[in-house]
Amino acid sequence: MLTLYKYGSVWDVLDISPFCSKVEVYFRLQKIDYTAQIANAQKSPKQKLPTVRLEDRVICDSSVILAHFESISDHPLDAGMSPLELSIAQAYRALFEEKLYFVAAWVRWADDKAWVIYRPAIMQYFGQLGLPSFLHSFFAKMARKQVLKSIHAQGIGRHSPAEIVAIGADILKAVSVFLADKTYFMGEQVRTIDATAYAFLSAIIDVPMETALKQTALSLPNLREYCERMKRKIEVPT
Repeated sequence: MLTLYKYGSVWDVLDISPFCSKVEVYFRLQKIDYTAQIANAQKSPKQKLPTVRLEDRVICDSSVILAHFESISDHPLDAGMSPLELSIAQAYRALFEEKLYFVAAWVRWADDKAWVIYRPAIMQYFGQLGLPSFLHSFFAKMARKQVLKSIHAQGIGRHSPAEIVAIGADILKAVSVFLADKTYFMGEQVRTIDATAYAFLSAIIDVPMETALKQTALSLPNLREYCERMKRKIEVPT
């Protein structure tokens, strides 16, 4: 039995964490049967989610999880890709996960207007962990403080709000240019990079926070159309 430990779905995204969504998208693309279970990240071996349990083996980190299932698949998504294609996909995965992620996280956690909308989702997560309701607000406040501290340590949080928005816009425009009119991120065949690209774009486009970052994404029609195609591919209601 395969169990995916995650934070939980909210709004029109598979999970509040794009890293958890990424794994879930991959499982759906590969039609891998799994059970999703909301978990406490602090109790995960690396104190992060997603984590999967496959029989007696626990695997942490979204990229390690995908690499494992690619290695044992009879039909890996990345089969037949050239070294150049693999290197491009790897570079874009890093752009999504190491750069865009922190911009989007800053928007959710630092922007007061976005936080008003995001805070109930965080409180819902604490409720699903079984914490008493009177503690939800306190833990949400503490989580916000901790996340903003990590974003500052990473570097994105040291910029002004206008600079952060500009960084995010530049990334989205670069992604849009590369995607062009292709069906999937690398061409006409879906690849593992699509699990990442969709998860991180959906985390911006498919949430009810009307931010400058979301408006930039929506102003690039091929990003929106790509997300719609991926939803149909993995059978997410639109």
